[in-house]
Amino acid sequence: MTVKCFTVIVSVLLVVALLGGCGAQVPSESVTTTTVAKVNGTTSDVPLAGEPTADCVQTTPTGWTTSATGTARPTQTNVTSTSGSTVSTSASTAAKTTAAPTVHTLTPLASSSYYGLCELRKLPNGQVLAEVYQKIVDAVENCQATVEIGETLTESEMMTVFYHYYADYPQHFWCDSKMRYTVSQRTDKVVQLKLSYTMTGEALRRARADFHKAVLSLLKIAETGNDEYERELLLHDALAKRVTYQEGENAHNAYGALVMGKAVCEGYARAFQYLLYQAGIQCLMAEGNSINPFTGQSEGHAWNVVLIDGQYYHLDLTWDDTDDSRTPVVYPYFNLTTAQIQENHTIRIENSYDLPNCVATANNFHVKNGTRLTECTVDGVARMLTKTTGDAHIYYVGGGQSFADWFNANHNAVLKAMGIERSYSFNMLFTGNEVVVRLTIA
Repeated sequence: MTVKCFTVIVSVLLVVALLGGCGAQVPSESVTTTTVAKVNGTTSDVPLAGEPTADCVQTTPTGWTTSATGTARPTQTNVTSTSGSTVSTSASTAAKTTAAPTVHTLTPLASSSYYGLCELRKLPNGQVLAEVYQKIVDAVENCQATVEIGETLTESEMMTVFYHYYADYPQHFWCDSKMRYTVSQRTDKVVQLKLSYTMTGEALRRARADFHKAVLSLLKIAETGNDEYERELLLHDALAKRVTYQEGENAHNAYGALVMGKAVCEGYARAFQYLLYQAGIQCLMAEGNSINPFTGQSEGHAWNVVLIDGQYYHLDLTWDDTDDSRTPVVYPYFNLTTAQIQENHTIRIENSYDLPNCVATANNFHVKNGTRLTECTVDGVARMLTKTTGDAHIYYVGGGQSFADWFNANHNAVLKAMGIERSYSFNMLFTGNEVVVRLTIA
């Protein structure tokens, strides 16, 4: 039998990474009192090496600006009020309780329920496609270099199977997205698949042990969640605090995010996907482009779609991670509809599976916590600030900049409505439509 050999580079989640190789974080802005101070522009994937910027954008504020009562600065104006008692504001991040949290046993999602595999079964020739998919899974588990296909798949089907496998298995962090296959000249069917790995042998054994340990440490946090939403939120916050957006070795896979603490958008998304798997929650990869808010340019990006309480939502952890020590996590991209994510994300459809249409809003962070504003009113903002403790995360549909401008013009009236009778200052940091407000009462 005569065969011809092709080398195929599969563009499986080839999004470069957020702040280092697959896209970038969405720049956030910081404002203090009455002046909006733009803090940060886009960052390059490998800023220290001076290489070109990567594909995505990440939310990376350089930090809060600060103020001291009675001290004026060019970029900020301190505000003094003749009213009020001390007030603090906050975001309702996870379930709050004064008692020791209840620990729940987590049941991992069965691999037979992975989204890509389920989609493969729906296709023509689905049973055969699923069988080859499982052959790839078994081969990667054992680091086998080749998989015998047996002339059952066309080249197009081979690409489809490999994409669905690769999108389903973030835990196979050592499997390279590049693969080769051999095609029979007689039948034009794939005879053999050749896999490549980024690590093998003793190095892989140690890496898998470290990976497992890192996963268990974060799942301990998720065990205190009482339902799917709380577990999703706890893992979202824990992973954002653990990972720094940075290009480098393994930045595009779950190992880089979970063990090395450095990743770009693809690494964030693949790590989050596997953590949710282990918490018993369906999670899939989404890839495409996002719009850099500063340049207006379209750039490659990766994020997730999650299944919470039977409804699908888009979630972009990279854009929710600020890498700021005072406000490490924000929530403008926590559980969005398809229409909402498409405001600045474009979903890629070639070579990928169809994503579910996300229409639910009940588990959107700001809907669930009552921190979504459709209009700015003195009484409405005052109530929102009063009912929280710590930093207040507010989502304004008109945009973070618009809210910041409004609050700068109306803060005296808001503080009066809150009953504040002492001197105060405030800081604001915003990314997209979310604004984080921090009040300091003298």
